[in-house]
Amino acid sequence: VFVTAFLVVSWASHLSMYNKIVGAYNNGQYEIVEGYVENFVPMPYEGHSNESFEINGVEFSYSDYESHQGYNNAKSHGGVIEGNGQHLKIGYIYYNKTYGNIIVYIEELS
Repeated sequence: VFVTAFLVVSWASHLSMYNKIVGAYNNGQYEIVEGYVENFVPMPYEGHSNESFEINGVEFSYSDYESHQGYNNAKSHGGVIEGNGQHLKIGYIYYNKTYGNIIVYIEELS
């Protein structure tokens, strides 16, 4: 019973996050930041930490090992964010204090 209750709560949480993130993206209700990647901290191939960076003071953090909507593909596993100095345009939605800014759009600029 406990496992079933946990799975139902977990599924409901993921569905709620999905609806908020995808709904906002589909309605164009997301922020955009454009600039150069700064303070890039790559995730080790083995995981056990998040990959993080900033663009113009907007912070992003994610991991291949987290289950949530939005971009979460670390450089060590083939992600598109390569490191400091990369010129990007990123669309994001602030979800909450735990998840922070969720990336919903990435465009590499020259």
